[in-house]
Parts: sequence; structure tokens; C-alpha cells
Amino acid sequence: MNWETGEIIYAIVEEKWGIFPKETAQFQILALGQEGEYVAAKSAKFDLEKFNTTGPNKKNKKHKAAFDAFTAKLTEQGWQQCGQGDLWFNWNLQRPLS
Repeated sequence: MNWETGEIIYAIVEEKWGIFPKETAQFQILALGQEGEYVAAKSAKFDLEKFNTTGPNKKNKKHKAAFDAFTAKLTEQGWQQCGQGDLWFNWNLQRPLS
């Protein structure tokens, strides 16, 4: 069986400047399929504080809720976790090619 593989990452999609700067981020699955590398899915957007250098925080309810909803969506799309990266959200995933 041939597999499509991917890893959950986070990406900054918008920056907001001002007295209290912050960034808007989202989880994405960076996948490798038959046509090469692409973004297979994106989560709902969530805010990060501008000076947050570690990315999404598992203890932040909004970050965790976005991640949980995203991984549930990925499961529905046939993705299966097959490993764990360095950060709590860096799941390695795979799904059979259709």
C-alpha cells in the first residue's frame, strides 16, 4: 500500500502591531503526496502573543481546542498518527493514497 505522509506544524498567517502586538496562527499539515509537498489541511485560526517564542502552548485552552478540533478533522479524512516530533503538536501522520 502506498502512503501519503505529513507532519502537523503551525504557521503565522497574520501579524497585528500596536500597543499589544500579537500574531494569528493556525495548525497545518505539511504533506508529501504523489505530486510533491503541499498543505493538506488547515485548522481554525488562533492568536499568539507577539513575543511568544515557543509557538502554541498546550496549556492555552484556545490553542488546545484548535488542535483537538484539527486532529479530529484529520482523523475523519483518514489520517493516522504514526509518530511524534519535537513539540507537542508535531504529530507525524500518514494515510493511504486513494
